[in-house]
Amino acid sequence: MERISALAVRWIALVLWVLAAAMSAPGAARTSPANPPLAVDSLVHDPDRGELRGEGWLVPANPARQAARVQVDGAGVSALVELDPVRRPDVPQAIGRADALEAGWRFRTALEVPGPPGPLNLRFLDADGAVLAEVASVAVAQVAIQHGAQRHWIVAWAMLVVLAAGLVLRHLRLRRLAAPTTGRLDGEGGPSTALIPAAIVLACAVVVGAIAPPFQSPDEFDHVERAYFLSKGQWLLTTSSRQVSGGWVDDGLVDYMNHFESLPFKAEQRIDREQLLASQEVAWQGTHRFAEAPGTGYYLPLVYLPQAVALALGERAGASVDAGYRLARLASGVVAALLLFAAFRRWRPSAFAMALLLMPMTVFQWAGAGIDALSIGASCLALSLWLESERSGTAPSARRIVGVALLVVAVVGCRIHLAPLLLLPVLMLRPLRPHRIALGLLPALVVSAWVVIALASTRHPHLAELSTMDKLLIYAGDPASVLERLWATVTTANLTAFYGRSFVGVLGWLDTALPAATYAAWGMLLGSALAWSVAVADWGRGLVAPALALVMAVASALMVPLMLLLMWTPIDAPVIDGIQGRYFLLPALVLAMAIPTGRDDPARSIDSGVVLLFSCVTALYTLLVTLPVLVARYYG
Repeated sequence: MERISALAVRWIALVLWVLAAAMSAPGAARTSPANPPLAVDSLVHDPDRGELRGEGWLVPANPARQAARVQVDGAGVSALVELDPVRRPDVPQAIGRADALEAGWRFRTALEVPGPPGPLNLRFLDADGAVLAEVASVAVAQVAIQHGAQRHWIVAWAMLVVLAAGLVLRHLRLRRLAAPTTGRLDGEGGPSTALIPAAIVLACAVVVGAIAPPFQSPDEFDHVERAYFLSKGQWLLTTSSRQVSGGWVDDGLVDYMNHFESLPFKAEQRIDREQLLASQEVAWQGTHRFAEAPGTGYYLPLVYLPQAVALALGERAGASVDAGYRLARLASGVVAALLLFAAFRRWRPSAFAMALLLMPMTVFQWAGAGIDALSIGASCLALSLWLESERSGTAPSARRIVGVALLVVAVVGCRIHLAPLLLLPVLMLRPLRPHRIALGLLPALVVSAWVVIALASTRHPHLAELSTMDKLLIYAGDPASVLERLWATVTTANLTAFYGRSFVGVLGWLDTALPAATYAAWGMLLGSALAWSVAVADWGRGLVAPALALVMAVASALMVPLMLLLMWTPIDAPVIDGIQGRYFLLPALVLAMAIPTGRDDPARSIDSGVVLLFSCVTALYTLLVTLPVLVARYYG
């Protein structure tokens, strides 16, 4: 009897296996949809545009049968809509299938209804009309009607008109008058020519910093801790018992930071008046605890000197921790503005450079206590010193080479993707002398030594992921995979759109977006400023220096994804992770420096006036756009 029962069980199992195989065949799937991995990320009704939009991803069991259309039904809605494919790098990592990179979809269809529709049913079909998957009762979100989007375009078009009018005026003036040379260098300008643009950038940062709560710039907690380590004379990180690098910070600073740790990455989180007042009463304790900050271990701490001095002064004076932090913010911004002022004395800023410096993202980062403002100011000064010597045609002094070398070391030591700037001291070697060659090569040696020391002394939490050196060896043996990931990264539409938005400004810890119209308007502002700067540039003084600056800008931009591929991206990721648009600001500024400005002709005053007017209006526009967003994000 037991043998008969076992035999029956085997036959039943065989029959079930055959039925399962038949149901999973391609022909059977046309009538009985499977349940593949599926997600509806958003389904929204936009009454302003009169349309329904959906976005998500679907990974069919058979990769050859991709979703082509979606049937939308329910709540008085019935439509068959074509799907647009979307590359989704997050899906392969989420479900563990390397063939799911192209699993994303989105659609839009006209939907004119007076109010938000009820839940809808979605049925996904392949090209042959077979049902791949379906999901029922998906809630539809209602997009609020945006008012005032036209003002962004008004500002962009107004600035375009101003720049065009400046071109016409300078053309008319040059036709009336001869252009006698004055014997002054192209980049020279009076104090006001340099002071006003630098003051505009600093003023915008101070206003934004007065609204933004502390520690809202990405990784600002770690940056302030690293500045405090330096204030105590600690240049290198130490290692804790958990084998993680960091240092000792005052308990009062830790308590102060705890008041703001709930804000990052939580767009719905707000800070109330009582919480702010309580944070302002935190005092320095005089006792210390170990704080982990391994992410800052690779930064040469020269860029933390202003913040370190400010924190030390605040602590010794007995001021509150909040006062010390605010002083660190101000010290970083003021020193960076002074570096910018010194740069503008030697190289008059173009409209394109001012547009980059006044973007919401730049101003927001300038207002924090991190390293962005100082790296920007130091980069601009180093480039202006080099360009001034190139324009003069005379051999630069040893003191100038030393100044450029120190600035380059400070910048590249914390922004390794700007390594091409290490060429600046080398390019200034004329005539060739042994001591000049040593000065020119010394920055590269210092930065290289620092990288080796930092890699050897910095300890991260134990991860199963391969080390940077292991990845380097793997990619060196398979360079084609690097090109594939790089190409997939730059051709993924949702990623490139994020790069553009985060270049202009996704504030906070990438959790505070600006109005959608702002990004389009800023694209027009940057494009028109670049075109105007190229049109009025003095290309007759030689193309060697601009060409070299252009090469350094492109090389720096390419190093951004390559560094993140080695240091941040998992080895099996289909695209490069961690890229943000703000990482390309410094390469863009190097590109702006490649444009020769400052003609010595009667139209010079017109050019300066146009840039000044452009800067003032752009600064006001940035504040009018940014401040309401920050108030709503943190206090609304």
